[in-house]
Amino acid sequence: MIVFADMIDDPREQFKFDLIHHTYRNIMYRAANNILRNSHDAEDAVQQSMIKVIHILHRIDYEDIPKAKSRKLMCIIAKYTAIDIYRKRLRLPQPAESIELSVVSDSPEEVYLEIWDYQNLISCIGRLKESYREVLQLRVLYHLSAKEAGEILNISEENVNIRFMRAKLALKELLKENPHLHPK
Repeated sequence: MIVFADMIDDPREQFKFDLIHHTYRNIMYRAANNILRNSHDAEDAVQQSMIKVIHILHRIDYEDIPKAKSRKLMCIIAKYTAIDIYRKRLRLPQPAESIELSVVSDSPEEVYLEIWDYQNLISCIGRLKESYREVLQLRVLYHLSAKEAGEILNISEENVNIRFMRAKLALKELLKENPHLHPK
């Protein structure tokens, strides 16, 4: 909290921020932890989200802080921040000790083919239109509901479902073009 206080000069803005922090920090933590599934990363997401809130604090009216629209805004900020942290975590190399082997009896050739198929699947997903890829990632990788994905993408739940269906069809077509990949 002390670090945040140093970032805000105006006492009225500081009071607004304190109220937001007190009111929404737990909700933001749950939103971030839903995505990250790690308490330390979720706490980092809340801290980073609060810094983002400071940057838009002038746009938040004191009267609106207890209202649902502020709660939604705080959740969206926390979710986006958590997704960013999640993406960064995916790019970091994993220690060999943390990688679980599915079945010890798999031959090296089977393990190689499994990794190769996975990489080709990721490559096919990367070739999808951005709007399809985003919906697919939010729904499948982050396990978000259509409603939550819609809030993040600023589209309706129905549009999320339509894009998700189209993304699956497009992915199926791409996989057909690669006969070595067979959806299971």
